[in-house]
Amino acid sequence: MHGNRLRGLSGFLYLYELQGKPTETRLQAIFRRISCSVYPAAARISRRSCDVHSLGFLHMDADIVSEKDRLCQAIGKVVIEFQFIEYTIAEILASILKMKEESDQHRVAAAMSFRQKADLLCDLYPTRRHAKWLEVDIPLVRKALYASEDFRNRVVHSFWYVSGSEPMQWMRSKASLRSSAGLRVSTGTANIEVLEQGTKVMYGIRDWYVTEPAKLKRLLEDLQRLSEILNS
Repeated sequence: MHGNRLRGLSGFLYLYELQGKPTETRLQAIFRRISCSVYPAAARISRRSCDVHSLGFLHMDADIVSEKDRLCQAIGKVVIEFQFIEYTIAEILASILKMKEESDQHRVAAAMSFRQKADLLCDLYPTRRHAKWLEVDIPLVRKALYASEDFRNRVVHSFWYVSGSEPMQWMRSKASLRSSAGLRVSTGTANIEVLEQGTKVMYGIRDWYVTEPAKLKRLLEDLQRLSEILNS
């Protein structure tokens, strides 16, 4: 019943979780699915007409299973760290705008995109910040906030999957239509260490309002470097 409606890697994960299949069986099915050049969009696992889907074509690699949890945690931590940055901006904006209710930061967060909130913050902060708040380098803060969003977007808008050929490894693909040549798809090995380092850098950027400009500049440069590595 589910097989007719679900597509892709997430579909297979969901389908096999529901059926309570063992991890090895579930992942083997995913590997065969990704490797299939005959039916790349089909949700069925068994294809008698396709050699790729014959039993025993691929063998489990323990590293793939162990790295799955690390990769998922790294992606999740990037998302959560960015969330803290966004809600910090919303909380400061609510204070600057003299919004009194405890839930006002949620109103601010929901009303605007991240970039709109960042732009409004950078416009209001220099003249409306509270007297005890530190002065900050607004152009630098804006760049750091933009870089955080860019890194987060590169992560969450990528497709993470297991390669269908030997040696098996986690891969990342990211498509873009912004290049002069039109569609551009970047594909490479999933760099989990870059995700983990990016989370630590974003943790530092979260405190931009009490961070020395020199340190914030280093954090910005580190995150930009990690973004380039991620997209290489």
